[in-house]
Order: sequence, then structure tokens, then C-alpha cells
Amino acid sequence: KEDLMQKWRIGPKTAKFTLRHMRQQGTWHTSFPLLRQYPTGSDHNCFNQLTGHWFADIMFPKCKSIHGETSALVMYNTEFIWPSPLMNQQKLANAGKHFATYVDMPEHLTTDCASVFIGRQSGWKKFFNRNSNGIKLDYLVPYK
Repeated sequence: KEDLMQKWRIGPKTAKFTLRHMRQQGTWHTSFPLLRQYPTGSDHNCFNQLTGHWFADIMFPKCKSIHGETSALVMYNTEFIWPSPLMNQQKLANAGKHFATYVDMPEHLTTDCASVFIGRQSGWKKFFNRNSNGIKLDYLVPYK
């Protein structure tokens, strides 16, 4: 208790309260993980931002790959192309997260109006809305 008082410069009452509510060194006794109780809301700081206008599209080859992928997400701009094979379209949010992690978060991103990009339950849309710090998401209208 005295070490705690000296290290953190707290009073004896606070040190006693702290030790009573600690299960082990460095972990507070809580019923849920603290991240779940107190979300930071700063997920957008996890990724650097890419400048320029980026495009994303899903492509469907005529045959399956040797690993079983049936489609691919392609993200590109005028200088760079990043393909990501997909087993199914539900893995699209993971591919967007991999792009943001390994390349960076695009500043301006345009996709077509496919339901996997803009649908109500779309993991892609949820990921980019939560993690985008002011990026501009555009959608192309078909046949325009």
C-alpha cells in the first residue's frame, strides 16, 4: 500500500480502495472489458490517408481459382492497382480492412452501387463509415 501511495502519489484511503478493487497487477476488476464499456471513438486514427481519387470494384472471373476464390476486389487509382481475392462477397469488409492496413485509407473512394458496397447490412459501408476521418465516399449510378 505504501509503494502504491508513493508511486502514484495518492492518499492512504485511495490506495486501500485501489488495492481492494484490483485482481492482479495492472488489471481493474470490471464485469465487461473496458473497451466495450468506454469505446474510444478514435478508430479513424489507426490508418494513414492516401491522397487522390481511388476506385473499388468486384470482378468475377469465369472460373474458380485453385484456392477456391470466386471473385476479387480490385482497388485502383491512376498509378496503383491492389487486387484481393475473395471466397465470397461477405469477405468484402475484411478486404477493405486489409487495404487500409497494408496500403492506407483512401481520401476519396468511388464504388459502383452494388449491394455489397452500399447495402444496409454491408460490412464494407460500416467499416469505412466508422474508420473514415472525413474521406469522401462516392457511388456511381449505373448506365450514366
